[in-house]
Amino acid sequence: MIALAILCLVVAAAIVALMATVGFTATVTFATFAGDVHTRPFWVFLLGAATLLVALLGLSLLHRGTRRKVQRRREIKRLRKLEQESPRPATGSAARGEDRPSAAGGSDAPDRTLVRERPVDTRTPPGGAVGAASAGEDPRTRPDSPRA
Repeated sequence: MIALAILCLVVAAAIVALMATVGFTATVTFATFAGDVHTRPFWVFLLGAATLLVALLGLSLLHRGTRRKVQRRREIKRLRKLEQESPRPATGSAARGEDRPSAAGGSDAPDRTLVRERPVDTRTPPGGAVGAASAGEDPRTRPDSPRA
C-alpha cells in the first residue's frame, strides 16, 4: 500500500513538472454554446487541481461525520447493553424507588409542580365589547370563564 502511494505521488509530481514547462506555451480552445473560450493548459490544470482539493475536502468531512456517527451508535448500543445487564429492582417499594434516596437526600418525587395558566385573550370581538370583561375586571377570575 505504501509503495502504491509513493508511485502515485511520483506520477503526480511528473504531471506538475510537465504542466509547468509546457503549460504556458500553447493555447487550448473550448467550444461552448456561448462561444469559444481560449485559455492555456496550465489554467485548466489548476482548475482541475482546485476541483480535486474541494472534492477531497468534501470526502474528508463526510468520512469524519460518518465516523463520529458510528462511534455514537456504538456508545448507545454499549449503554443499552449495560442497562439491560444491570439488575432491576423487584416490584413493591423497590420499584417505586422508596428504598433508594435521591441525590438530594429525599424521595425521587419532584419537589415542584408545573402549573400552566391559560393565555388571556385581550382582543375585543368585532362590533364592540359583547361578552368582554369590564376594564377593572380580571377575565381569569370571572365565574363564567373556563378553567384549565
